[in-house]
Amino acid sequence: GRGLETFVRPNKPLKDRFNYLSSTAGAKVLAANAEMQNDRNILSEDKDKYMMTERDVKKKWVTVSMIEDILLDTVVLANFEYYSASARRFQVLGSNSYPCEHWALLGEFETNNTRQEQVFEIPNPMWVRYLKFRFLTVHGTSHYWSLSLVRAHGQTHIDKFKADNSRLEEVKNDIRSDMAEAFGAEGEESAGGECLGHGGRCWWDGGCLRSEEHTSELQSLTS
Repeated sequence: GRGLETFVRPNKPLKDRFNYLSSTAGAKVLAANAEMQNDRNILSEDKDKYMMTERDVKKKWVTVSMIEDILLDTVVLANFEYYSASARRFQVLGSNSYPCEHWALLGEFETNNTRQEQVFEIPNPMWVRYLKFRFLTVHGTSHYWSLSLVRAHGQTHIDKFKADNSRLEEVKNDIRSDMAEAFGAEGEESAGGECLGHGGRCWWDGGCLRSEEHTSELQSLTS
């Protein structure tokens, strides 16, 4: 895997971001503990569908795949069933290959005992294509345990390339603006006095004999 890298969390609302664990986007359930039933339902947005198992099953887990690698930054879980136990403490693990010998632990989280969607941000986003959810403890005492949906949000390589370029352009524009203001202020202070950078007379209204040189210097500093 490519490990950790510098990351800027997207500020777009989750409702406007793509869900890479949607069955309509090519996501699939690859495996789950033997007792788990209807595991594919967690990739559907149908609130009346869910995967389930008996609450007392010790090892509850499910492994899913996305259609491509993403820099995973957020997962969403929900259990809409009122008459079942639900996940409390759980782990998210990731990998770039499957099957794999070692999964990278992306985070361990605890849910609230609610029937609403719950959002969990990955502390150190990593590039992954396969995810494994381990459900360690439960809310509730019902005989059955269920989970209605999981979602995954992140950036593809193209998304990150565009975002990085956009931030770079913002920085360059800020530098250009700052340099232009600085040169303008220095020009006003030195009008009628000695030219900045050489010993002649400098008039920033265009009277300087070396004004083209100043323009070239400014462009080189901001390019």
